[in-house]
Amino acid sequence: MYVPAVDPSVVNDQVEAEPDLGVAGNSEADDAENLGVDIPQESDAPPEVRGAFWSLVIVFNAAILAMAVGAMFVGFQGRLRLGGGLMVAGALAFAVGARRVRDVKQRLARTTDAPADSGGSEH
Repeated sequence: MYVPAVDPSVVNDQVEAEPDLGVAGNSEADDAENLGVDIPQESDAPPEVRGAFWSLVIVFNAAILAMAVGAMFVGFQGRLRLGGGLMVAGALAFAVGARRVRDVKQRLARTTDAPADSGGSEH
């Protein structure tokens, strides 16, 4: 295998030291000040929303895990009964998670719309 010899001075002249990416500063303080958006803290979300969020995270993570492991059992070991069962369980977990998302959205819509609708009837 032929590797050509390269003069290091030629290579260093062709490489720019740091490309200009349009970023004003690189410190964490600059980043936090220049975001332009207030990042909500954990305490800003109501406890029922936080609880629903984390329970949905667990449900969807379990669904993804079951689907992935089931597919690997089927694909790599040919174990259709075990892999297929895990994939069905993952699909059911996705369905449960989707149903919970819909229920939580409806419940939150009712709680946020209730004070606005209590002022009168607009038919």
